[in-house]
Amino acid sequence: MILIIHYERDVPMKILIKKAILHILDKKNGKMLFSEEELDIDSEICEDFITNHIKKIIKSSAAKKAHFNNGSKVQGMLREFYENNMPFVDFSLEICKHMYSTAYDEMPASDIMIIIAKIDSEMCVGVLKLDHKALYTHKIVTKGQKMDTQLMQYESILPSNRDKVSEACIISCKDQIITLIDMANKISDDSVSYFSEIFLECNPDISKKEIVQGIEYTLENVRGRLSDIISDEARLKLMIMEQAEEEGFINLADVANEFFDEDKELACDCIEIAKEVNVDKELYLGEKLARQKFGVHKLKFNDGIQLTFPTDLIKYSDIFNFVRNQDGSISICMNNLRLVGD
Repeated sequence: MILIIHYERDVPMKILIKKAILHILDKKNGKMLFSEEELDIDSEICEDFITNHIKKIIKSSAAKKAHFNNGSKVQGMLREFYENNMPFVDFSLEICKHMYSTAYDEMPASDIMIIIAKIDSEMCVGVLKLDHKALYTHKIVTKGQKMDTQLMQYESILPSNRDKVSEACIISCKDQIITLIDMANKISDDSVSYFSEIFLECNPDISKKEIVQGIEYTLENVRGRLSDIISDEARLKLMIMEQAEEEGFINLADVANEFFDEDKELACDCIEIAKEVNVDKELYLGEKLARQKFGVHKLKFNDGIQLTFPTDLIKYSDIFNFVRNQDGSISICMNNLRLVGD
C-alpha cells in the first residue's frame, strides 16, 4: 500500500539538506556548464534558499502528486543512484544531461539544482529548474575626476526566496511518489507540460488549485438552474466545506446527488460538468483550503451594492434571511448583529 501524506499549509516541516549541486543549462545558445563541486550546504544563504523553496513546492496549492510511467529514464537514474551507490555528482550530471537532451529549442536558460534532503523522516531527491530572469541595477564608472552612474542589466538572476519556482519536483526515495510543480510550455505550436511529460515521464494527479477551479467552474455552470440562486449556491459551498472538515476529502458527485435529491436530471448534469474538469470523484482538498476558498459567499447587485458574508451563516435563518419579492427584487434581513468594537 502506498501512503500519500497531504500537508496543510501551517503544518511544520523538518528539512535536513544532505547534498546539493548547481549546474547551468542554456539550450537556446547550446551551452551546458556542469559543476564538479557540491554546494556549501552549511552556508546560511544556501540553506535558506533551498529549504524555503522545498517548503513552497510541498505546500503549494498548485503542487500535484505523480507517479513515474514505465520506462522513465529519471526513475532509472534514481534506482542506479540508490541501489548501485552512484556518486552524487555523477548522478546530478546524468539528470542534467537528460534534461538537456530532451529540452525544447526555446527553453529558457536556467540553473538546475539537484538536492538530497531528509524531509521529516523521509529521504527525498529534489530537482529544481531555476529559470534565469533579467533584473536591472546600477554600475559606477570613474572617469577622471567624475563619477558616472549608469543602468545595467543582469541576465542570469535566480528566483528569490519570495518567488515561486515554476518547474520542480520532490521525489520520495522510498516509494518514488513525486510532488510536482509544473507548467504548460509552447512546443511546436502545441501546449505541452515539458517537465512532467517529457523530462520526468510521469503521470500527475490533479492539483488542489485545479480542484478549486474545477469546483468553481461546476458551480458557475449550474448556477442558472438553481431554484434560489443566493441561498442554494451558498448551501452548496457549505456542503463542500463540511465534507472537507472530516478528513480533507471532497466528492462533488456525492454533493450533487444529495443536494439535488429531488431533481435527478440536474444532479446528473452537475456530475457531467464536474467530469469535464476531473472533479467528479473523491479528491483531497484539505479543510483549511476548502474554508479559504468556499468559506465566504459574495453577492453583487445591479445597483453596485456588494455583500460578503461567512457561508456558515446560511444555516441560521434567524440571523440571515433572503426574501424574494413579487417584483423579482430581493430583501435581505440581518438580525442580532453587532458592530465590531461594540
